[in-house]
Amino acid sequence: MIIGVLAALKVELLDLLEGRDHIEEKTIGDSVFFLVEEGSHTLVLCEAGVGKVNAAMVTQQLIDHFAPELLINTGIAGSLQPHIHVMDTVIATDATMHDFDHRIMRAFKPFLDHFTADADVAKRLEKVAKDQGLSVHVGRIVTGDVFVNDLKLKKHLAETFGGLCVEMEGAAIAQVATRNEIPFGIVRTISDEADHEADVSYDQFEEIAARRSAALLNRFVQTLEE
Repeated sequence: MIIGVLAALKVELLDLLEGRDHIEEKTIGDSVFFLVEEGSHTLVLCEAGVGKVNAAMVTQQLIDHFAPELLINTGIAGSLQPHIHVMDTVIATDATMHDFDHRIMRAFKPFLDHFTADADVAKRLEKVAKDQGLSVHVGRIVTGDVFVNDLKLKKHLAETFGGLCVEMEGAAIAQVATRNEIPFGIVRTISDEADHEADVSYDQFEEIAARRSAALLNRFVQTLEE
């Protein structure tokens, strides 16, 4: 199976790249894709860049040039719920955008205001997380082109969209996957609580949280061989 793995930042891919005997690189435009083997599977990894447009563009590049059978978005996020804390893991059941009018999303292609993750992938990711002893939560992930560090906005996002966490790429990747009829999953580790201390927390926990998501994904791919 060819599995496309997308992250906003290179640090979010480190645990999937380090220790590999062979990594093949392919450049398309200004996007660099890393191909690695994991058992009978090929992982196509890419640092997409921050935000929805970058994420969507690179996802389509990956689909067009590598024909993945599954897409996974890995990385970090800010918590939207009081029971979800820094270093907790969130697995998406679905993803939606908080900065796009949902009436327009429903009225025009793709006629959806949210994008549903593959249920089997979500269940397998959840099991791997629990087997690793992680504090894991399963539910909606909310996406928008803004770093959330404001309690008022955090409350609005939680109440309006019912999200567990907020980030900047997941729903864009999910939309492209859905329109291409490719199953997808999203895994995020919490780096901050999307409040007035978010900038400090993000800087402190970014790499640790990113590596945790990547390590979980690495184990997820290994379980596909079992």
